[in-house]
Amino acid sequence: MRRIAIASEKGGVGKTTTAVSLAAGLALQGQRVLLVDVDPQGSATRWIGNIVRPDLSDALQGRHEWNRVIHPSVVPNLDLIPASPHLEDAGRTSTPQLERLRRGLEALTTPYDTIVFDCPPGSGALLTMALTAAHEIFVTSEPTPLALAGIRGIIRVGGRIRADLNCDLHLARIVFCRVQSRRKLSQMAFDTTNASFPHLPPAHIIRENVRLAEAPKAKQPIQLFAPKSHGAQDYGQLVRAVLREGQMREAGSRTDTDGTSAAAYPPAIGAPTRPVA
Repeated sequence: MRRIAIASEKGGVGKTTTAVSLAAGLALQGQRVLLVDVDPQGSATRWIGNIVRPDLSDALQGRHEWNRVIHPSVVPNLDLIPASPHLEDAGRTSTPQLERLRRGLEALTTPYDTIVFDCPPGSGALLTMALTAAHEIFVTSEPTPLALAGIRGIIRVGGRIRADLNCDLHLARIVFCRVQSRRKLSQMAFDTTNASFPHLPPAHIIRENVRLAEAPKAKQPIQLFAPKSHGAQDYGQLVRAVLREGQMREAGSRTDTDGTSAAAYPPAIGAPTRPVA
């Protein structure tokens, strides 16, 4: 079972859009998927479900069993653990409790092919919980001159968690959202990021698309709301890449479609250009 955390240093850079679109895309391809909304704002919850109780905060604080906080979403094969503002209280925790999310998910009786975490922005306890439970980090960013700094910020957080709490965690993919392909700054950010992380697949591009902005109001993922849109096409490519990686892992391969390892975390956070052997 893959556990993918969608993370970003700040909000508004396509994190929730990527989490929902990836989870829904995998589910529509026949996988059994669980989306865990770890952001107290609950944007993913409102998009494909409802803010209902019990939610993630109830499980984290021991008020309900983990199997009881799972709810169906509007997408077949996609279940949801919803968020609520009560998560703010659950995030005020001490270090020994940071593994509660991982332990809870490991105890689930329903088998899932993939778990996707919609993480809160920043570097607080809730993000730490999510990355402690995950195996892979997909970092989302906008293609700006400051993009690399934001990506490195998440890498620093992930590096600390990998060292202290979760040795299985690794940076797997970078996703640029709201890309305007004709802008030179977008191409510069794309080129700089790819050069800085040669051990990763090339950064994935999600083009600016009004349909992606409209999909949450319709309470449908982009694949159902506007299946012929650029947003659906771009996230479709991401879903296919993730499925290919899963198939290759099942076949015993540790090499991605570009011939490079997607399972290597940078050995030195301050020098991400050094690939891992």
